[in-house]
Amino acid sequence: MNSSIDPNEVLVIDKLEHWRKLSQATLKLAGFKVRVNANYDCPLVSEQKNGSLDLIILGCAGIGSDELQLIDRVRSNKLRILVLCTSLHMPAMRLLFLRGADDVAEKPFDSKQLLDVVGHAIQHITARSARLIF
Repeated sequence: MNSSIDPNEVLVIDKLEHWRKLSQATLKLAGFKVRVNANYDCPLVSEQKNGSLDLIILGCAGIGSDELQLIDRVRSNKLRILVLCTSLHMPAMRLLFLRGADDVAEKPFDSKQLLDVVGHAIQHITARSARLIF
């Protein structure tokens, strides 16, 4: 895996259609190539072992077994994942990081907040990856 992220291809997974549309439009305007999926059984996650996807953004209301299974699949394929969750408590955040989430934040519902969260996550992931090299 590259030591830094050049986030040109992002996959947004969320069951809420309006959030997928907001995310897709916002991230495209910011220069990302965006794919969206409403299904956690997204074949792109399984097919992309170190492939073209730079970041997967999971938007969800809460953390349950479906979300944890998706995170496990993403991490087993050595992909990076940002989890954006509506209901986020410290124990859930800790669990997400222990399962391998690269970053976790409260789910934003407007374009500016979304870009801020994604930008912060990319900086965090890139900085952490750079530290792991040395």
